[in-house]
Amino acid sequence: MLEFIQLGLGGGGVFDSANFLDYIAGHMPVSTFEELSIPLSVVATDYWTGESVVFTEGDLFTAIKASMAVPVLFEAVQYGDMLLIDGGTSNPVPFDLLVGQVDIVVAIDVTGRREPVADEARPGVVDMLFKTKEIMQQSIIAAKLRTAEPDIYLQPQLEGVRLLHFNKVHEIMEQAAPTAEELRSQLLGAGW
Repeated sequence: MLEFIQLGLGGGGVFDSANFLDYIAGHMPVSTFEELSIPLSVVATDYWTGESVVFTEGDLFTAIKASMAVPVLFEAVQYGDMLLIDGGTSNPVPFDLLVGQVDIVVAIDVTGRREPVADEARPGVVDMLFKTKEIMQQSIIAAKLRTAEPDIYLQPQLEGVRLLHFNKVHEIMEQAAPTAEELRSQLLGAGW
């Protein structure tokens, strides 16, 4: 999977997402929001204001590139006057965009958990960086949950999975199976 993530130190990010986006584009029959059969909202964050930017129309891959632009890892996306970074920076689980707009809101929180590791006295610098981001994201989510709640809120238990583990998709799906079953059960229980 490393062929999808190339070093790209020149643009403000360690990695260049172009190959990954090309791979996704090669497997999708659409390239704009308007071509999608199910409405989609993609969230990015304006670096300058800290505000969420929600894409619902136009080029799909510009929105995806902006939404996945994790600071330091991937280059930010210039979009008009805005410099866009990872949507998880301002709205990690954007269920609030759907409250009052749809019949049922399901929020799946994959921001992660921090567990002490017996073998290590302290986390390394990379773990510290990403886990600190998780703490901030979880604080945002907790604040949002105090003002609006989704109908169903789930947090899959994913162990040994980090941000750039694209190659662990089968392992992720296996670990998420109990959460998928819980979702199925709650939807059936609610009459869906």
